[in-house]
This record gives sequence, C-alpha cells and structure tokens, in this order.
Amino acid sequence: MDRRTWHAMTTGSVELPRRRVHAGVWFRLIRTIIDELSTPVSECGAASRLIRHVWEETGYPVRAGQLVWRPHEDFPLVVQLRTLEAAAMAIHLLESKTITGRGPDAALFFPQPPTSVYGGDVPAKDNIAEHWARARALFDEVVEEARHDPIAAQRFFNMVTCWQTSPAAILAMRVQFVDLGIPEEFLSHPTKEEGLQNVE
Repeated sequence: MDRRTWHAMTTGSVELPRRRVHAGVWFRLIRTIIDELSTPVSECGAASRLIRHVWEETGYPVRAGQLVWRPHEDFPLVVQLRTLEAAAMAIHLLESKTITGRGPDAALFFPQPPTSVYGGDVPAKDNIAEHWARARALFDEVVEEARHDPIAAQRFFNMVTCWQTSPAAILAMRVQFVDLGIPEEFLSHPTKEEGLQNVE
C-alpha cells in the first residue's frame, strides 16, 4: 500500500490488478477502506464479519481498540498507524480473494479475468507431392478433353498463350499441343507473322 501510494504521489496514477487508476481514485479507495475499518461493528450489518476478519489478521483488536468513533485524523498516531496497517491487510485479502468486497470498486483489486482467445485451426501439413500429383491429374484431364473437343482445345490454347506477344512463342506452343495429341485443326490458325517467323 505504501509503494502504491508513493507511486500515486509521484506519477499521478496507480497500477492495480484490474487496471491503472488515477491517483485520486486510489486515495478515495484508501479512505473508504479506512472509514469502513473504523466504523463501529454494530453499525456495519452484514459487513461486520469481514471487518472483524481483517482486524483479526492484523493481530489488533477491532478498530484498534477504540470504542468511540472519530475521524481518522483525530485518533492517536498509534491508532492511525494500526488502521493503515489494517487497510493494507484488507487490500491484501481482497487481492488474494480471501475476502470479497461488496462495493463496485472492490473489483479493481481482483486480477483481470482470463480471456480465452481462439488460437485458430491447426494448419494442415502442406504435402507438396500431393499438390503436384493433383495438378498433374487435372492437367491430364484438360488435355484429354482438348483431344476430343475443339472448343475445349481452343479455350485451353487461348489460356496458355494469352500473355504471349511473341509469334514464335505462340507457334512453339501450338507444336507442343500437337505433341500432346491435340489436333492442330482444333487450334487457331497461325497468323501471317507467325508463319513468317516459322520460316525464318
């Protein structure tokens, strides 16, 4: 508690288990705990059990033995110090979940609840050989269809040569198609430039 209070005074904020809070929030929390620990047990209702437990953990009598309520600053110094020690004990018990605070701000002393983040599916093993085998099988299917269907042959040829600008490269591709058993008449006819290039 002293370390956090010093941090609040020197930096203006305090790191609590749940989140960082402004120094003003920290001092209000401390003051609230001190006031609750100083309240006569007869006025605490259901919280009296928690207050007794905190004081028992310090080894001091409830309210540091004071019978009459006074503001914290009006108590003798020894009582003030014991009350501050009890406040530190209350914070420790809250953070260790030994006690549960009833106010909404008590959650600031609890650890951030775990958030489960989906880690994603385990990637399947990338079997390159299987990919190449599938690609080869698909290629063979396309070639087989092109051997019997002129429209399929023309689409296949157009796809393979669509980025070719060299007539010689297009003519060479036509030769490769014929070597695959695709009839030449299924393919587009060579242009004049392609034929001249072939002659050259």
